[in-house]
Amino acid sequence: MMESVRTWVLSVLAAALLLGLLESCAPKGPVRSVAKLAAGLALFLAVAAPLEEHLTDWLGRAFREKLASVTVFSDTLTETDKTYLETIMSQRAAEYIVSEAETVGAAVTCIVECSWTEENLPVPCAAVIWGSLTSSQRAALTAYASQQLGIAEDQIRFEEDVE
Repeated sequence: MMESVRTWVLSVLAAALLLGLLESCAPKGPVRSVAKLAAGLALFLAVAAPLEEHLTDWLGRAFREKLASVTVFSDTLTETDKTYLETIMSQRAAEYIVSEAETVGAAVTCIVECSWTEENLPVPCAAVIWGSLTSSQRAALTAYASQQLGIAEDQIRFEEDVE
């Protein structure tokens, strides 16, 4: 490392001396102005040469790190979206069952579970309904949940209220 820094400093000094000598030999006027511009550009290139060697490594590393953080954020966002969507679907399906229970004269609470389709959509797959229900009310809610929400009849469970 120290050897490469030493080499770099010596090359910058050599370039500065050589360019200074060439600039002083240039005739006055527009030729000297162009010589000064060319000397400045050459000196800049001599100073920046080591940066060019490592610039692609630095940029590549920075890009990979940023890409990794974006990927993690994207995965987290996808999982959050899936959880949110599943929660909404479960709550809505439970609200529909509670609403249907009210139309058949029953007061119930309900929890609905969802499963995921191949299209990455949550669909109701099971329900637990709490309340004091007659057999005709149970039959009506079972028919509603299976026909309207697509929940299999064997996945609908009724529980009595525990107080």
